Amino acid sequence: MTDKNSPDLCTKCGVCCDGTFFDEAMIQPSDLNPVTEKLDLLRKDGKIKIKLPCSHHINYRCTIYEQRPWVCRAYECKLLKECKQGKVDEGEAIEVINTLKSAVEEIDEILEKAGIPKGRLGVHKRITALEEQSLTEMTLTEYRKANGPLLIKYRLLQKLLTERFGIPFEKKKQP
Repeated sequence: MTDKNSPDLCTKCGVCCDGTFFDEAMIQPSDLNPVTEKLDLLRKDGKIKIKLPCSHHINYRCTIYEQRPWVCRAYECKLLKECKQGKVDEGEAIEVINTLKSAVEEIDEILEKAGIPKGRLGVHKRITALEEQSLTEMTLTEYRKANGPLLIKYRLLQKLLTERFGIPFEKKKQP
């Protein structure tokens, strides 16, 4: 979300819309209109969610900006909030975004080489798929050895997302 008094970081990032780490976004029935009805919606137990990546997020821009759901209007990552509060200047925020993009691209490339194509899955889901696939074929120790660099890059990416964007990650219990 941006307004005329805030930097336009969202159009340089898009992690909240592009499916990188969020798989879905909950919306309210009041958000439904002829435009939002065309989104990839999941309806279950009276709840409505948009499946991400959002089909209307193109080239870091929302193509339904004026009709977007409330969750999209209201969401602000930690980096945007800090920038709006003057705690982080826009140049530093853009550097953080560029670091994020580079890290995601690097992990995407490694996952692609490992046989886990992007499709409509974000990094987190693809790491999970790699883990599930690999652990049926090898021990945990072999998996860690084979995928060590990827796992380290992924943990560093999680750290960046938690510290700078406010996206929490649960720690998995190791078997």
